[in-house]
Amino acid sequence: MKKSVVCMLCIMIPVFISGCNLVDNLTGKKEEDTGNVIHPVLLNGKWGYINSKGQIAINPAFDDARSFSDGMAPVRVGTLWGYVDAATSSLAIEPMFTTAGDFGDGLAPVQLPGQQYGYIDRRGNYVVEPAFDFASPFSEGFAAVRTDGLWGYITKNGSYLLSPQYSSARVFSNGMAAVETFDGWVYINNDGTEVINPTFRIASAGEFVDGLAPIQTAEGWGYINKNGELIITPKYSEAGRAGHG
Repeated sequence: MKKSVVCMLCIMIPVFISGCNLVDNLTGKKEEDTGNVIHPVLLNGKWGYINSKGQIAINPAFDDARSFSDGMAPVRVGTLWGYVDAATSSLAIEPMFTTAGDFGDGLAPVQLPGQQYGYIDRRGNYVVEPAFDFASPFSEGFAAVRTDGLWGYITKNGSYLLSPQYSSARVFSNGMAAVETFDGWVYINNDGTEVINPTFRIASAGEFVDGLAPIQTAEGWGYINKNGELIITPKYSEAGRAGHG
């Protein structure tokens, strides 16, 4: 009975992303749309996973655990991260990484101790060799990577869609991504062409969801559509992702 109460309390605790600074401002979708949905919970000082019925799916054995993305979730033992697989409800990649990002398009950005960032597949094998200072998850076939202080985008084979040239960069969503230039934020499409560069300066920009994206101007936060038109006038202190995502 006591354990049941603890489990119910744990379900209600918000699960925050930690230990993965490289994707804090580049995170895409968090929850995997799959028939085997399981959620991280804290029980007796250790993290594990439960299914939608509240039953233990993966025994609590981790010092930290994050939500699933693309069927995989990062888990930490001590200072090192590995991954659990939702399909098998088991540890799929042994903890060995100092940083482990979310899976997207079948790949995840990781960093081994003392190395740069690269991308691994679901078996833990490198598909894109370590070569980046920072790296974000893949989304819609592309990933933002940082080299020598500038961000660009790579494809899944590691070749550049856009060479590093931006101060910052977001994930692709709805066919576009926000990038920071010297003149503020603009949006590019998946061939690297600027498609939204409004007359007003965008101080910060988020990803598109259901055709709208949050943007910040000197007046505050509002929303634009995919044509770059202001749909909700900037006046708010904060603004999250649009839609239901």
